Amino acid sequence: MASKNGTIYEEDVDYEVVDGELETSWHHPEGTVSSWSRPNVLDNEPWRIRRLEGGSIQDGETVLVTYDTTRVVRGQGHGAYCPFSEYTREIQSESIARMTRLMEGTGFESKYLNLGLDEIWVLRGDDGRCCSQNDWSNEETFVYEINKIDSEIREHSPNTRLMMWSDMFDPRQTPGWKSTMDYKAVLNSDLSRDVIMMPWLYYTSSEYQVSIDGSLRFLIGEGFSIAGTSGHEPLNNLLWGESLMHAKYILDGDVHGLLYTTWAFSEGDKMGGLPAFAQATWSPGQMRMAGAAELIECLRQAGLHSNVGQHAWIEHITSENIGKLEDYGLIKQRLQIALAQVEIDMAAMGDKRLDVLRRAGVDIPRIYELGQRMLSNIEGH
Repeated sequence: MASKNGTIYEEDVDYEVVDGELETSWHHPEGTVSSWSRPNVLDNEPWRIRRLEGGSIQDGETVLVTYDTTRVVRGQGHGAYCPFSEYTREIQSESIARMTRLMEGTGFESKYLNLGLDEIWVLRGDDGRCCSQNDWSNEETFVYEINKIDSEIREHSPNTRLMMWSDMFDPRQTPGWKSTMDYKAVLNSDLSRDVIMMPWLYYTSSEYQVSIDGSLRFLIGEGFSIAGTSGHEPLNNLLWGESLMHAKYILDGDVHGLLYTTWAFSEGDKMGGLPAFAQATWSPGQMRMAGAAELIECLRQAGLHSNVGQHAWIEHITSENIGKLEDYGLIKQRLQIALAQVEIDMAAMGDKRLDVLRRAGVDIPRIYELGQRMLSNIEGH
């Protein structure tokens, strides 16, 4: 709070803040748009400011008030909070202390603490007094926040490492229309390399395995340890297992495993991919999935949509399906290459491993059969 001539008034000396209310509800009023990420703010009593007797503010004087805000940007969902605020640091420090204390005295000190730090589309509360007190860039603000949390974790538990999602500066994950900062400026700073990065990709096509491999190579090349994050579809977990093995033994990356998530957008049983997840994590490197992923993608392009985990293939290949293809030559070539790779993979894995995959929700021989039928229909069309 300041006077017209710029004199700064002191809280609890010249004025006091009278607390209001901040009550929220996940039940939005009828006719309003709900959000899974933000509750509805109810009709709350506002915060107020009261002049203190004996202070420097004169009765009836006009003053300028600035305050910290949390704003919501339309189309971007989340509001900002101020990493420079003493209240932010106090809440974070206490939260970290509580989480690390959970394991004290158990003999099982936690190695990891995942604090997210993803999808921060509004990095600074520029219309509040906190962030406006410095001229740091979005990139500098984000690096400060990560490094501060990393150091606070180590103060409470020296052997515990911060884990975070990597989408804020992995160009394969953050869509361009949501990009809020220059990821190169973040990576070329003093950003701690003790942080374990978690790239997440939940889909099942061969193109997404290229993205998985690209993210792992990118993050390892930037000096980070990694942990993969899969969705609930069986094939996605098996693709991750193959990619993480490559990252560990070919790229010599510091790989900390794979996490299973259930909030991916695709349909199906959210726990249906757990057998494939177990295969990918407990016995990695035994399943060869790149050829199968490419073959499945070819089938999908012909309209044979599948939820692989549910064995829900539309198996009737019709002339109508084939007639929808725009480039017969290209899809035929892709099919031939994929079928040849799957033949090699099936021979390498053997019947026992193929049966493991079938029980995990990916029936490679059946997919191969459908691919052959599709190729035959294209050649005869």
